[in-house]
Amino acid sequence: MTSLILFHSHTYVKILFLKNAPEFTEPEGSRRSMTIVSAFFDMGTFKKGTEEKKRNSSIYIEWSRPYRYMNNPMVIFTDNEHFKQEMLKIRENHLSRTMVVLIPKNLLWSYKLIPWIEKIIRTPGYPEYHPNTVLPEYSSAMFAKTELVAYVAEKNFFNTDYFCWIDIGYYRNILDRRKPFWLEVPNSFDRKRVALTGVYKIDLENTPVRDVFLRKMDWLAGGLQVTTSDVAVRFNKQFQDSLVRYLSMGYVNSDQQVIFSMCTRPERTKYPLDVELQLFYQTPSTKSNIDPGNWFHLGYLMYKENVD
Repeated sequence: MTSLILFHSHTYVKILFLKNAPEFTEPEGSRRSMTIVSAFFDMGTFKKGTEEKKRNSSIYIEWSRPYRYMNNPMVIFTDNEHFKQEMLKIRENHLSRTMVVLIPKNLLWSYKLIPWIEKIIRTPGYPEYHPNTVLPEYSSAMFAKTELVAYVAEKNFFNTDYFCWIDIGYYRNILDRRKPFWLEVPNSFDRKRVALTGVYKIDLENTPVRDVFLRKMDWLAGGLQVTTSDVAVRFNKQFQDSLVRYLSMGYVNSDQQVIFSMCTRPERTKYPLDVELQLFYQTPSTKSNIDPGNWFHLGYLMYKENVD
């Protein structure tokens, strides 16, 4: 039985969990030396955007199948015992480099924000974007990303150089591929920054925070984020401080709008950034033949099959 202290910038929460013995021998300095962090928190059945088919735990389990073939060490957080057992089955060939952590989600800092989030989205006239501004638990799950990566980076269970948040359903477009792969840090990755996928070219000089949240403006994709240990901890504090500021202003949406807003010129003038971003945009020369689109570009740039 091992003590787990989840890190965030304001308090510490202590719980207990059982873990597999970590084992990872990729040499220091390798671009494969990266711990993958993901999570699934049960929200029942919900609508996502304009998709006709609603999402639930069964869909996310199905979308997780590609991780059976991923060689990188992986830490997965969940509050769902069935999901935990399914992840252990999916990762059965890599159990020595896998941790599945069962945690009550109400112990996470981001989930303690639910009453605040709910008050904002229930305000008459607040725009509805499914599920970002309809289901408070969804926003809280998105806001937990930096918290969980910072914790894993501090503990560094597998002694890796890099840490990567990845949405549990990120590789749902290659469910039938079934080939071993590594996720490798891009050659041009700047260790002092957090890497994400750039989706649109945006005017950061004159975009108001209000518009970013209320119009659900997108600039980048939050589904995959690459960082180093020290940067992960600092970025978590930067993100959480910014999130509290925007909630205080009466704005909420997803993590993408929080990161977008804190990088606009008016915001960074008043609140200078400690950690900058490095965005990877899809180009004809960097797009692979299995890359499903610019929202997933960085994850497919890092995806390397059949490599010893």
